[in-house]
Amino acid sequence: MPLSRSRSLVFTFTAVAILGLTIFTLNPLRNGALRSTSSITSKKISTLISSIPASFSKPEKSSEYAFVAFLEGSGDEESEDAEEEEDGYYTATRVLGYQLLHAPSTRSPHIPFLLLTTNVSSHRRTRLQNDGFTVLPIAPIPDPDWLHTSSHYHNIMTKLRVFELTNYTKLLYLDSDMLITRPLHGIFADPATTITPILENATTIPGEAPLPTSYMLAAQAQQTAREHPYPPLQSQTWFCSGFFLFAPSTQLFTYYAALLTSPGKFTPDYPDQNLLNYAHRPEGPMPWTRFNYTWTTTFPTIREYEAGAASLHEKYWLEEYRTKELGQDVLGGMWLGVKREMEEFYGE
Repeated sequence: MPLSRSRSLVFTFTAVAILGLTIFTLNPLRNGALRSTSSITSKKISTLISSIPASFSKPEKSSEYAFVAFLEGSGDEESEDAEEEEDGYYTATRVLGYQLLHAPSTRSPHIPFLLLTTNVSSHRRTRLQNDGFTVLPIAPIPDPDWLHTSSHYHNIMTKLRVFELTNYTKLLYLDSDMLITRPLHGIFADPATTITPILENATTIPGEAPLPTSYMLAAQAQQTAREHPYPPLQSQTWFCSGFFLFAPSTQLFTYYAALLTSPGKFTPDYPDQNLLNYAHRPEGPMPWTRFNYTWTTTFPTIREYEAGAASLHEKYWLEEYRTKELGQDVLGGMWLGVKREMEEFYGE
């Protein structure tokens, strides 16, 4: 068999299987029964799930709600520890944890912060646990052969495993590159975050996995330039997967998994974001909903900060994002100030 065909078959029988990791623990009252109109047979799904690796241990639930993030390391213990100060995403993850768990002006008491990790050194995992994270090492989801994307997004589909955390009612996923300006726990009560049935008479598209009967995914439109309308326009229908609130569901997990084996369903330039946008497209059976626009913003400016945006999504550890354009130097300086506060808090 040609190597390329062999690799494709391996991915089909493993990547989808990983995503279906905890389907047997499904809570039918929360997630609903599977629709039976799919052309993907239950036998085929069972075959795909049969090669699942050992599941990661779910945390003991201390709240109905939680924050959750994803961090991938290099897999090299020595290089990670030697380059600790140069790893922007690792440092940003710690700064985000400090903001949500400890900083007096932005923390959310009693809301745990779950951190899914792959290939992160044991030293770093220990430090993150000491910071207050609930660290959950997981197996990565490999990229399918057809998903030709930049190295920046290597194994990015692994973050979809947050949908496995079905012992929580609602989770807020956040990318690490965030400046938080006020507590976020109020977002869990936003009217847009109600778990709802899928659209009436919705049927599964041939070749896709069965649809759940209910779901919830709330987000905000992705801005594409520094100059942009705020609030976002209703005509902006592409949402950002770096800050979204959702109801965990292994049925959705399996649905997303099937999409990974179907080239052409979404473009690979923003892999996870485009997959989720296809699954929750406005004209589809599970359209995404909009929480209040002041909870977050992308391509942030000082204008959004002054308007009360609770989270500003930008890589402020990089000097190129701390220019004077529209107040980026002010916002970047604020993030660096929080980083110094974190280091003082931990005695570093």
